[in-house]
Amino acid sequence: MPPFNRTDWKLIDPTEQILTLNEARRLPFLKGRFGNRISLRTLHRWRSRGVGGIRLDSMKCGGTVVTSVEAVHRFLAQLNAIPAAPAVNRSSGCVSSLRRAEQQLDQAGIV
Repeated sequence: MPPFNRTDWKLIDPTEQILTLNEARRLPFLKGRFGNRISLRTLHRWRSRGVGGIRLDSMKCGGTVVTSVEAVHRFLAQLNAIPAAPAVNRSSGCVSSLRRAEQQLDQAGIV
């Protein structure tokens, strides 16, 4: 992953509920592994490096980095998105085995 670049920041919509990162770590749905608050460093890592190429939307307001409740929801939704199904290997041997199995099921009256 390329190094963090300040021009990469996705700006959050000013109509969203703006929070400092310290306030965001206190959101009731953001819990650590043992039910405690996540660390401030974790939120900084989410916005800078991200997780699996997905970054937490944030922006600088004066000297403070802010995010929003909606941005945290988007981030979590993207992290938990269902991955694409893996490609199925349809080699000629696999296809012929499948046809043979279907014929046997047809002859047995199962399908």
